[in-house]
Formats: sequence, structure tokens, C-alpha cells
Amino acid sequence: MCGTLRLKYGDTLVVNAGGSAIGRVFAQLAAVFNYELIAVTRSEAHTEELLRLGAAHVIVTAGMPLREAVLSKTGGRGATAAVDSIGGPDGAALAGCVRPGGTVFSIGLLSGVPADWAALSRLYRVDARPFWLRHWIRHASSADWFGAFEEIMELVRDGRLSLMKIAAGFGLDEVHAAVAAFESGRAGKILLTGGRG
Repeated sequence: MCGTLRLKYGDTLVVNAGGSAIGRVFAQLAAVFNYELIAVTRSEAHTEELLRLGAAHVIVTAGMPLREAVLSKTGGRGATAAVDSIGGPDGAALAGCVRPGGTVFSIGLLSGVPADWAALSRLYRVDARPFWLRHWIRHASSADWFGAFEEIMELVRDGRLSLMKIAAGFGLDEVHAAVAAFESGRAGKILLTGGRG
């Protein structure tokens, strides 16, 4: 996706759900590709780790309005691009942080509420739209697909990109135990597998 966004040195990417697994990946990629990352989170709990991984700034949404916070971190210019994992009002607020002509990709819907990306594109004069990896894969050439995969694997092999550890796995019949494990604040991903636990 960073290739699709065409981020380069000096660009600023703002992402919400910064404490999520994908937020941590974007922080590490910021260090690799030399763009500046502003990670937006709901909790101070993720700040130290995100800064260690490569984020330039962490904004906790309990503070000032998001747009004002991003403008203060970018010298009033706004971000070059944004990646939204939440949708709804959070996605709309994130779109308002991107300078005119920038790009906003929606990759998730954690809120369960879609944002009106066409209306947000017109309002903020940005290219705001969903980004579905399966569509990219379908339209990418074999060379592009394998090239992107090899680039990621090289970053993992070199230790420049690491993924969240799996804390526990639960069968579909153990969904209540999986939710309880997640809510306990256990470090790492909680996985639901297709079988029984």
C-alpha cells in the first residue's frame, strides 16, 4: 500500500487505530521508507511503543480535535495521505487532516459504520476511497505481486519489520473465551481458528 500511496521522504502519513497490528506495521515502514507517521490512538498505552517502532508523533484522541492536532504537527500543511481503519465519524475526521490533493485509503471498518468517501472527497478535495487488497491482487501482474511479497519478506528477514506475536488461538466454539482474552489486555493477537479449540 505504501507503494500505491507513493510516499517519499518528507511526506506525512496519518493513520487511525494506531495501536492495532496494522498501525504498528505502518510505524515500522515509516522508518524503512523515510516518511513521517502520525499515529492516532484512543489510549496513551501505545505511545511509547509506536514512537520506538518509527512513528514521528502519536496523537491520543482524548485531547484536542484531531484536525487541529495534525495541523500542529505538520506546520499547518496537513498530512500528505491517510489510512483509515475505523470508518464512520473517525474516518471522516481523518480525511479532514489531509491537505487538498492528498489521498485517503479506507482499509477497515472497526466502527461498523461506513463513511461517505465520495462526499468526503468533494468536501476536502482529496482522493478518498476504499482500498481492498484482494482487488489490488486481482489486478496486479504476477511480477508486481511477487515483487511486493518478496520486498515484505526481505524486511522481515532483515529484522526491519516484525508482526505482532500471537498471544492465543481459540476455536470458533470458544468465541466468548477469545473475547475475554482480548478484553484482558493480553499482549499480542488473539486468533479465531476455523476448527474447534
